[in-house]
Amino acid sequence: MIQSAQGVDAPVPFPGDNSAGSLLVVFVGKPASISNGSAIITFSDSQVNTYVPLPVRSNVPATCWEQTFYCLSAKAGPNTVTATMTDGILTPQTGVIVAVHEFPAGLAFDATSFATGTGLSQDSGGIATAFPDELLFGSEMAGTTSGQTSVTSEASWTLAESFAGAGLTQYKIVTSTGTYHSLTTATTGKGGSVDWAAKIIGFNAPLVAVPRSSIIEF
Repeated sequence: MIQSAQGVDAPVPFPGDNSAGSLLVVFVGKPASISNGSAIITFSDSQVNTYVPLPVRSNVPATCWEQTFYCLSAKAGPNTVTATMTDGILTPQTGVIVAVHEFPAGLAFDATSFATGTGLSQDSGGIATAFPDELLFGSEMAGTTSGQTSVTSEASWTLAESFAGAGLTQYKIVTSTGTYHSLTTATTGKGGSVDWAAKIIGFNAPLVAVPRSSIIEF
């Protein structure tokens, strides 16, 4: 990962300039319930990059909401991300977390999986990677009313951003095809339980066609 940052209820600048063609991944979440319907997230950045939005998701009791956006080819220069959230009747929401991440250029979207559950072990569900070399991006979030007090990355993952016990983002580089899961572990107070939402996204380096003129035939 090149750089990352986070903020709450405020625009979030990348710490340094984005590099041309890099991969940007933005996680937007609210670790609390919404009164009227589902979450509606409005998103933009100051470079007017083109992003692909994944669906808005919540855990099963709808005590947290999240959405991830990615840009496969960033414009070069300073960049600030702005995201706001409203409910179904357009009431502005507070406590909205925005986490921005930049990864190297030359990556393409492969697959994603999302899951919800209850308990101290979180699993996004698996994606079967199509290419041997992939970047995996994972996230976990739980409602503040669920009792989660902290969450940690599984040993083979690298923490990107931690949200004061409400969740995290993480990443991992793999070098062989297989089925991969974003795994995390939560802690809670005595007698507590965690209702969580977890996601994994795979990005691969596209295959490069070999020009016919470079192939030697015998």
